[in-house]
Amino acid sequence: MFDIQLFADTVTTSQELQIKANFGEDDNRTITVPEARDDIESSEITELETWIKANNVLVGDKEGAAFTGFESAILNNTTRIKLDITALT
Repeated sequence: MFDIQLFADTVTTSQELQIKANFGEDDNRTITVPEARDDIESSEITELETWIKANNVLVGDKEGAAFTGFESAILNNTTRIKLDITALT
């Protein structure tokens, strides 16, 4: 009989924020923030977008076009389970 309790499995979790930024040259880039807070609110993303526009922090890499705004912001959570099957041998 299979008993999962016999194995020393390793569980890891990670979280990242992926923000898709648009530029005037019909270009976009995805900015990934590893280990992002899980309580990020849309107002904080909007504030960041406003600040980037006001300070001209990002420019497009094709023709140097200005940042026009964020298309999306997605918080991804990932859980990985590494199964220890050494007890099976």
